[in-house]
Amino acid sequence: MIIILKRAWQSFSLALRDRTVLSFYLGVPLALGMFFALSQSGTEPLVGIEGHLVYWLISTLLSWQFLAIGSKLVALVLKPFKAPFIAILIAGFALGIVLWVPVSIVRDILVDGYVQEGQVLKSTSRYTDIVVTISNWTLGIGIWVSVNYFYLFVLGVSRFNYSADSKKVQRFRSWLLSTELSDEHSDFKQSRSPRLHNRLSKPGDILALIAEDHYTRVILQNREELIYIRFKDAIAEMQGQNGFQTHRSYWVSEEAAVGYSEQGHSASIKLLNDRDIPVSRSFRQAIKRQLGSLSFA
Repeated sequence: MIIILKRAWQSFSLALRDRTVLSFYLGVPLALGMFFALSQSGTEPLVGIEGHLVYWLISTLLSWQFLAIGSKLVALVLKPFKAPFIAILIAGFALGIVLWVPVSIVRDILVDGYVQEGQVLKSTSRYTDIVVTISNWTLGIGIWVSVNYFYLFVLGVSRFNYSADSKKVQRFRSWLLSTELSDEHSDFKQSRSPRLHNRLSKPGDILALIAEDHYTRVILQNREELIYIRFKDAIAEMQGQNGFQTHRSYWVSEEAAVGYSEQGHSASIKLLNDRDIPVSRSFRQAIKRQLGSLSFA
């Protein structure tokens, strides 16, 4: 049990390093909570901005997590049947709301002291107005679907075991953002974009991959990203870009390698961004043959 808890905590802590994870699970609901609180949307009976902030920040932060849990559970059941992504999101939203309603009672207790005298704050669990309920669900589903589609088709981040096709991501980015997807400052170009690019928070040339437990660290020209994918699966998703392993935990793009050096028992490859990648003894001869045109030190 201790080992399981330790591994769960390690996975959680690594996930928190991923900016896309933080932005989706914390940034988006916080932004929504601030917007609804400042606009006092549906919380007129509350007194003071504090009451509105407590109500909406608790509501958006917690309910957002339940929507994610609901969508994940629905995806596990329906994805094997090739259910469309939007169906997963809508069904996951419904399940998430069902899970959230009992918890919303705690929120109502916390904001009870902010309710104006003679006023009643309608609780999520006590809505009887069908028009209001339909309106709230329509707005909620619209936000949930829009945000997830943005992360999937603009940022290229997999959502609930769904990954976007790279061509669709590029078309959607071009249409929505009207920006060039290729990096103008790139030192090398690729004939075909590997699928691993879909998992990056923004486009960039992949120089190397490093295994880190159940995650893979992606080395780019001017930054790094830690993504949740096994190392061997990450290498498989680099098909279309020539590269090779230098170590059981390292993979390098062939076009990113600019030098090879050996010093005693150690050897390394230098990348375009001046980073050194270690080369284990079992890979040295094959790499020397493959990089015969490079300068050796």
